[in-house]
Amino acid sequence: MNYTFSKITTSFFCFAFMLIGAFLVIASLLALTMPYPIFFPLIIFLIGFFLLYTSWKTYKKAFKLISDLQEKNYQWYKKTYPDNVNGNHINCFVCGNDRVSTKALKNRTFHREHFCMQCGKTLYYSREFD
Repeated sequence: MNYTFSKITTSFFCFAFMLIGAFLVIASLLALTMPYPIFFPLIIFLIGFFLLYTSWKTYKKAFKLISDLQEKNYQWYKKTYPDNVNGNHINCFVCGNDRVSTKALKNRTFHREHFCMQCGKTLYYSREFD
C-alpha cells in the first residue's frame, strides 16, 4: 500500500471538510438572519479536524513501523550491540538474557519480530521469506 498517497488523499478530504465547515460558520456569523444554527457548521468543521488529527497520528505510527522494519534488522543489531552477539548467538541488550523468540507481525508486513523472552524488548526484525 502506498502510504504517502493515502496520507495525501485523507488530508485533502479532511481539509475540504474543514474548509466547508469554516465557510459555513463564517457565512452564518455574517448573515443577519441565520438560516441554520451555527452548531451544524461547527460540527462539520470539528469532524474534519478530528479525522485529520487521528489519521496523522495513525500514519505517524505506520511510518515509524515501516522505518523500523527496514532499519532494525540482524545486521543493524550486530553493529549496534556487538557485545551481545557471539557468532549466531544473541543476547538481549537490556537484560542480557539469551532466550530470544520470534513472532509474526500482522497487517501484511511479512516480517517477524525477534524479542527477549524475559523482558519482552524487541531486538530486531527480519523478513518472513528470507
